[in-house]
Amino acid sequence: MPERQGREHVWWTRKAPGMPRAWHAARTLGDSAPSLLPAMPEDMAAVRLSPNGRLIAFAVDGPQSGPRQWKLFDRRAGRLLDWTAADARRGTGAVWRPDSGALLYIQGGDRDSVVERAVDSPAAVPIATGIDAPDATRLQLLSYDAGAGAFLVAGKDDVRRPYVWRLVNLAAPRLEPVVAIPGAHFTPFHADARRTLLLTDHEAPNGKIIAVSHGPAAKGWRTVAAGTDQGKFEEAAWTGDGVAVRVQRPLYREALWYPAGGGKSVAYRLPHHGTISGIAAGDAGSVLLDYSATAAPRGIWRASHRSRPARPTLTPSLQFDTGAYRTRTDEIVTAQGARIPLLITEPRSLRGPAPVFLYVNSYEGLSPAFAATLAFWLQRTGGVSFPSGSMTAASAVWPGRECRAPAASRRPSTISTPSIGMWFPAG
Repeated sequence: MPERQGREHVWWTRKAPGMPRAWHAARTLGDSAPSLLPAMPEDMAAVRLSPNGRLIAFAVDGPQSGPRQWKLFDRRAGRLLDWTAADARRGTGAVWRPDSGALLYIQGGDRDSVVERAVDSPAAVPIATGIDAPDATRLQLLSYDAGAGAFLVAGKDDVRRPYVWRLVNLAAPRLEPVVAIPGAHFTPFHADARRTLLLTDHEAPNGKIIAVSHGPAAKGWRTVAAGTDQGKFEEAAWTGDGVAVRVQRPLYREALWYPAGGGKSVAYRLPHHGTISGIAAGDAGSVLLDYSATAAPRGIWRASHRSRPARPTLTPSLQFDTGAYRTRTDEIVTAQGARIPLLITEPRSLRGPAPVFLYVNSYEGLSPAFAATLAFWLQRTGGVSFPSGSMTAASAVWPGRECRAPAASRRPSTISTPSIGMWFPAG
């Protein structure tokens, strides 16, 4: 499920038979460079990136169908930490301390409590205990105001009506009502100091996107977009100036974008008739789609709204092979200190010479002159640089050795300008 993490990071998970995936996209040079994370559990949910970008918190089911547990993954070390926070109630969410030193989440009991578990601590510390919440409700943490010492939470009131509350006075916690949410079921997908965006079943089985205002100047809600009998809303993501929605049609899925201020939607122009498995917010004005089709590379595709085209087109942001291949990241550091992210597809088994594909992702901020310089650098180091546009070469020659692309990558792939790729042997 996609998660928007601040202005520069996006997290979401993707499940495939035997291959659970967790993706991260970091805003770099004005674009998004997704990368595949290793060793992530299959049933992970509620992914939360720490403010410093180093740690990932996520929830998994406990042993023998026990309470959910929070775990931590260290991105720099590329491994799970020996850290487990038990008794996390399903679907309650979590938030980080601004200094990334601790995770705050809701712990179940006779009454809900907000607890804090430091990254370097073996135990959780209560922050707000005995919350007097309505019976049978499940509070969801939306955000944390460290300066005011208050949380924004969502749940259902005594008549099972969804509500947004502010949790204040943590020593003797109480819930202050902010605004009622229409509908019986809802999924928050974006929250900030002024508003919360939710996907709700309000007034229709096909869902609505509503914006709930809870700032000091205005409180209430309004409809941003609504599904119809011909299109059910399945998933949504905030793009900074609007909402991107994954829509289930009778025979196919499509993605639509609605401006935040209201107005007519625009459809993303997919290059082939394929499947959209996930949708997530990129940097402001863009959206990332987990998209696949018979005649198109499977992977993460990016669409920008900056130029406000009538029908935004998609460009491949990351292609990946399944089965025997995996994707990892590396970088080039220029003489000026600029760091250029690289995405590498390589065999899972590195026994003996094997083909490895490397390319530099497309960046809006990367000039053609810089791209040409980088291409020259790749050639000098023994790589083969392909020109921008259609990359059709199925093999290339490394000094003294021939390398061939994996069969799954031999079809032509359109990479948006400017882009550079090369093949080289592993080991």
